[in-house]
Amino acid sequence: MASDAKTGGFDCGTGIDRISNLPGNLIDYILTYLSLRDAARTSMLSKTWRDIWVMRPHLLFDDEFLIQLLLKRIKKDKETQISEISRIISGILLAHSGPILEFHLCIHQNLPLHKYPDSILWIRNISKNGVRKLNLHNKGISAYEIPSYFFSCSELTHLTLNNCILNPPLKFGGFRNLISVKLVHVTITSAMSFGTQLDELDLERCTGIEHLGCHFKYNNNLTVLSIMECGEVELQWFECTEKVKIFSLMLNEVAKKIMYLDKLFQKMSRIHTLHLDGFFLKATVKRPITMENLKYLYLYDVEFRDLLQIQYVLCFIRISPNLQYLHLDLDS
Repeated sequence: MASDAKTGGFDCGTGIDRISNLPGNLIDYILTYLSLRDAARTSMLSKTWRDIWVMRPHLLFDDEFLIQLLLKRIKKDKETQISEISRIISGILLAHSGPILEFHLCIHQNLPLHKYPDSILWIRNISKNGVRKLNLHNKGISAYEIPSYFFSCSELTHLTLNNCILNPPLKFGGFRNLISVKLVHVTITSAMSFGTQLDELDLERCTGIEHLGCHFKYNNNLTVLSIMECGEVELQWFECTEKVKIFSLMLNEVAKKIMYLDKLFQKMSRIHTLHLDGFFLKATVKRPITMENLKYLYLYDVEFRDLLQIQYVLCFIRISPNLQYLHLDLDS
């Protein structure tokens, strides 16, 4: 200690570069918890880390990423902002090495990146790098027409689209690995298949869902199905949905046709969680049914002044002998 005091320094270790010698799987684990911007900064830690961030398999161009870039260009005109940020994203994708397992792109109203040709190349790039999770969140006014390269993402397992247009090519056979799809405000222009492995399908305020008819045929694997405010829904769509366990159907009076609940749930005997809105509390039950497996029931927009709706709430309770939880959301 005395010698340290004389020399004016302290023993800081053996001089071993412990950062460079970290196991590869541990480095990958660390990078998954960093934003893309912070991951790039790790290149300054050591020579070994210099190129590791470009192999990061999760590319999230989310709100945080875009806001940071915009703040640095706040004094520039809008066209320059979009052009420079587009080039940055392109540069990251071009420098990237290895598979891209997850790709998240957020498009702001004041930053319409999807209108630039580079966005087509981004989709082509990830389609060639085995993307598995794809999230395209368009907050702009105009819908984003998904480039045709999207339909070449053969390794895709999870898909989330917001405010987009899906225009599938003729004879498109679907995705062989896709298991989960969430579409919000998406337009489907023609016959579309997400593949035979699809397990979860969530549709909200979508148009053209009749083009998804193949997912309601025999041998489908749907266990989670949610349809919210998507216009008219045909009863025959549910003829072959006997594997569904979690079911949400909320039309918010958009639909004009009345569905008979007994016919609807006869095909879904395995349902254990059910979400319905007040529209279906005006439906009719022609003959008694029993929902043996129903444990969780959520009813929305219930009008307590409507005696008919209250009658159907009580009916649901009676026909669900194993019900464990009931949620009632009153219509304001």
